[in-house]
Amino acid sequence: MAIDATEGGANANSYGTTAEATAYFAGRLNATGYTDADGEIQEQALRQATTFLDARITWIGDIKDQTTPQALAWPRVYDFTVDTPEDILVLGEAIPKDLKNAQFEFALYMINNGEPGESNSLDSIKVGSLNIDFNEFEESQMIPDSVWSMITYLGTRFSSGSQVKHIKLAR
Repeated sequence: MAIDATEGGANANSYGTTAEATAYFAGRLNATGYTDADGEIQEQALRQATTFLDARITWIGDIKDQTTPQALAWPRVYDFTVDTPEDILVLGEAIPKDLKNAQFEFALYMINNGEPGESNSLDSIKVGSLNIDFNEFEESQMIPDSVWSMITYLGTRFSSGSQVKHIKLAR
């Protein structure tokens, strides 16, 4: 499946194009994970990064086009009054450059590390009769901090609240 970065498009699946990502990584240190990846892997990572960003962030404002299908969360509008929603433009752009850059960074992160939540971290601990079973991953970390710091002003990251699924206590 090819990248479709049509702004507000019904079939869009990426905020940035592969050409934009290539240009971004040309000026970035330690980007060989992305630049050395096969073109199909690059496209998959860009699409997956977009999906994760839209699924794990509550963006400011509302989807711009409420009548025609818009596949992605951006471009957006903000209702200053009920009758006159204004386009949300960041430095004159409907798809903020910071959002595209965050998508590119997230794609690199997934190429290098796999999807967030794929962790070998501690899942449970048992001491005597006390057994604590932790969540597999913290949902708020579905967006890596290095990516999140680029777009914090554009929305809020979902959080899972409590990190403990259940605690068994036997006497």
